[in-house]
Amino acid sequence: LDFDSGKFPDPKGMVEQLHEMGFKVTLWVMPFVEKRSAAFKEGREKGYFVKRVTSACHPYEEQPGFFKWWNLPSVVALDVTNPEAVDWYVSRLRRLQDLYGIDGFKFDGGEPCFLPKNPITSKALSYPSEYTHLWVKEVAGKFQGGVCEVRTGHKTQDVGIMTRIGDRFSTWDFKNGLQSIIPTVLTSGLLGYPFALPDIIGGNAYFGRKPDTELFVRWTQVNALMPAMQFSIAPWHIGKEAQDLVSQAMKLRKKFVGDIIGLAGETSELLKPIVRPMWWLDPGDEATYEISDQFALGDDIVVAPVVVKGQRKRDVYLTAGVWEDLDKPGERIQGGQWLLNLDAPLAKLPCFRRIHQEEA
Repeated sequence: LDFDSGKFPDPKGMVEQLHEMGFKVTLWVMPFVEKRSAAFKEGREKGYFVKRVTSACHPYEEQPGFFKWWNLPSVVALDVTNPEAVDWYVSRLRRLQDLYGIDGFKFDGGEPCFLPKNPITSKALSYPSEYTHLWVKEVAGKFQGGVCEVRTGHKTQDVGIMTRIGDRFSTWDFKNGLQSIIPTVLTSGLLGYPFALPDIIGGNAYFGRKPDTELFVRWTQVNALMPAMQFSIAPWHIGKEAQDLVSQAMKLRKKFVGDIIGLAGETSELLKPIVRPMWWLDPGDEATYEISDQFALGDDIVVAPVVVKGQRKRDVYLTAGVWEDLDKPGERIQGGQWLLNLDAPLAKLPCFRRIHQEEA
């Protein structure tokens, strides 16, 4: 594993320059190897890849199991049931860190759906998702605690690593657009994956459909008080208004970075979600059960983004207790009720803070 010298003539210098600018550098990797690579030649000789039977006439003739993945040439999959293959792969990632100062990795892939039909592994898979479990636990897990992410998981709640939710379309809808972000991140936390990385802000711009200013800004606001944010489309590529309003949302996030880090520390001990469904604040309050467009950061901050195109007002539910609008400090609001038709212009992310008895 190494950089393409034609595309990256000085990777170490590039990484050093990025570090000087304050960035951390991660590399995108997956458990797949191209046939034309040196890694394939070496790994094949050592039996490090998933195999398959290539001919019904020769059922005992096992060959590397090639398959198509994304827009790459045919690839084979690392045999994660083979400890020697895992050590071989991990050592090459460590080498990249040592040589170039790489901070971490984006561990892509890992789902069994990409494997060849009837895959043959060093140790038989007990169930298909065991491949996912081993990829996250035995490979990505070797780098937990750093700047790393995975996009899949199965019985890997004990691996301390960011878990990215799936690719999103640049749309508003609930199926796979902006409205799906809050429910998906909340579900991730409840399933024991609290270090949720929402997908790219604004969506992936698939099928030539790019986000406009409104969608991009509202998407940023949804993510602003979640565990992490991920930009792929630069705000200034959307426009000046988007850039200004995204900067405003980032300033709000900066105020709560300490809270997010504190909650992350608590989560690492207790596995409590960092962002929580509204019913978490008051499990007996039936009004909270179907709320899918609000969430709580910890127990004391309620976030109510706008997720409907063109909407400039929205209703907000606050659980029992005393609260205040972050934009109107000092004005007490009694909870246990809906606040109807609140102003929510494009520049505003509605947020409310619990007032504790000693503050009242």
